[in-house]
Amino acid sequence: MRFPKYIFILAFGLLSWTLTAQVPLDTYARRYVGQPYVEKVLEVSPERLVIDTARVDCTTLVEYCLARLMSDAGRGDFRDCVGQIRYREYEPGKTLRYADRLHYATEWVAHAEQLGIVAEVSVELGGIATERKIDFMSNHPGSYPALERAASDPEAAENLRIIREEIEPALSARPFTYIPKNKINAAQLQIAPGDIILFTTSVKGLDVSHMAIAFKRKDGRMGFIHASSAAGRVIEDPKTIAEYALSRASITGIKVVRPL
Repeated sequence: MRFPKYIFILAFGLLSWTLTAQVPLDTYARRYVGQPYVEKVLEVSPERLVIDTARVDCTTLVEYCLARLMSDAGRGDFRDCVGQIRYREYEPGKTLRYADRLHYATEWVAHAEQLGIVAEVSVELGGIATERKIDFMSNHPGSYPALERAASDPEAAENLRIIREEIEPALSARPFTYIPKNKINAAQLQIAPGDIILFTTSVKGLDVSHMAIAFKRKDGRMGFIHASSAAGRVIEDPKTIAEYALSRASITGIKVVRPL
């Protein structure tokens, strides 16, 4: 029996996606080791999609690696994949607002799950679900260039209103899932190379303080690659995930997010 040509094309595309998706995310992260750490690269006015792979922070490093995985798997060109990951409703050429960007890591994860590109596995790895009020941005607008002008700038005021009245209440209403730091050692045995690691924080109103990508070290233990503000560049951290979390009092645990 002969099959139409388009069926073979479709089958090849699905096979390509499956095979490419098996490439661990740390493969992409290793390419960034040594790149300089620069914060607030995305803070531009007017709001627009910024892509600067030569200078990264902890979040953009993860976004660029995940977008490259998506692009290589045929999910779109690299630029559009970054936009899909970074913004709530991204369309090429569409005017973007500051409030459209996924500022909180918990919302970033939920959005990526809706896209079908990741799955959070924190609970499966021994984590818990609890309540967490998220309102740091609305309580500290002066920490954000696009919000600090809210008292005199209508656009900034509207962005702040959306964050305060729509985004933060919705996030606070969701269960907050994470692996407490005293359980990370046990969970490390189930973390896979390429998993995205989000370090949760005790800072009031905030959910996550840092992002990284897991990789297996030469000694067989699970380490992580991240854009380090202390080192000023992307590094393979000398500590394991558990050691890093235990060394910082403000870290309460981790969320583990697995690329699909």
